[in-house]
Amino acid sequence: MTQQDVLLPAEVTVPLRTVAGNPELALDVVPETLRPGALDRPVRWAHVSELADPAPYLVGAELVLTAGVNLPKDADRYVRGLRDAGVTALGFGLTPTVSEALPPSLRDACAEHGLPLLVVPPATPFLAINRAVAVALAEAGRHEERRLSEGREALTRAASGGLGSWLPLSPDGCAAGSRWWALGTCWPRATTHRSRCRRQ
Repeated sequence: MTQQDVLLPAEVTVPLRTVAGNPELALDVVPETLRPGALDRPVRWAHVSELADPAPYLVGAELVLTAGVNLPKDADRYVRGLRDAGVTALGFGLTPTVSEALPPSLRDACAEHGLPLLVVPPATPFLAINRAVAVALAEAGRHEERRLSEGREALTRAASGGLGSWLPLSPDGCAAGSRWWALGTCWPRATTHRSRCRRQ
């Protein structure tokens, strides 16, 4: 099963901080690449790509993972392409046979263009990151389903009980005020007759 086969609503995402802060992954966030709110940016998938220009094959909100196998010499152009494609962050994997250290040009380009850069240690396989993102997305999807289910149940109870059961009552038993509340939203009450309740 590929990541595209996971049955999740397209709008389900998790914030980057959920992935970056996962202690099991031991990712190192490069601080100078973070702009305000960067860790709150949405992650839809973790996608491994060793293409010199993966941008045409991305849909946005990805955490792109690369070991730099085909990292072009023009790192600035590479990062600009990812940013323009809507990528949320770039994860660079340190690999003894390819890159033992983070290329300074990649660091500088990510800082220049505001693309969050995560350094993946050799002990953390990309598969572990893919799995962590998939688990977080599944949990977010279940949370959204529970929220929607609770909302539908509340509407069903309200409908079966009648709108009158939603109105707050004053001490004398009459509906208080000129507004009523449903599911936390306030609307003006429609009044078609003179109330029998009078101020004392």
